[in-house]
Amino acid sequence: MRIILCLIVCICLNTQTVFANSSQNTALNKQAPSFILSDINREKRSIKEWKGNLIILNFWATWCLPCKEEIPLLNEFHKQYKDQDLSIVGIAVDHWAAVKKFNKHIPIDYVNLIGNIDSTLLVKRYGNKTGALPYTVIIEPSGKIVSIASGQLTRQYLKKTIQKHL
Repeated sequence: MRIILCLIVCICLNTQTVFANSSQNTALNKQAPSFILSDINREKRSIKEWKGNLIILNFWATWCLPCKEEIPLLNEFHKQYKDQDLSIVGIAVDHWAAVKKFNKHIPIDYVNLIGNIDSTLLVKRYGNKTGALPYTVIIEPSGKIVSIASGQLTRQYLKKTIQKHL
């Protein structure tokens, strides 16, 4: 288990953003898989809550440096677009206690779900075969996956994608 975690950390620290908007990713242009996860308050939440909105689904972890670096950008976009049918949903590939402690130091203003280590299976269902983090999936209001980014997000990518689908 420690070897797998070390490999994931290495992948995380060495990734650059790769936009998988091609046929290489089998999840692209498919309906987003359904899931139910707990939020930071341990309340069960379903992706179905945000159907009808453009969803930015961001898989991240407390130990992932690029993940930490993109949180302020996601907070900014959440604040700017929250009243325009855009939902940003984070899924921590981490344990509840680690996320709770992390949130005291780096606040997350958008919905944040706790996937525990089991969310590695969920992120694979969303097309992430390597387990690289951060990993972001853009889901249009109909529920179809329209864009995928592996690695740290850029302002330009988010703005362009939101404008195209909102």
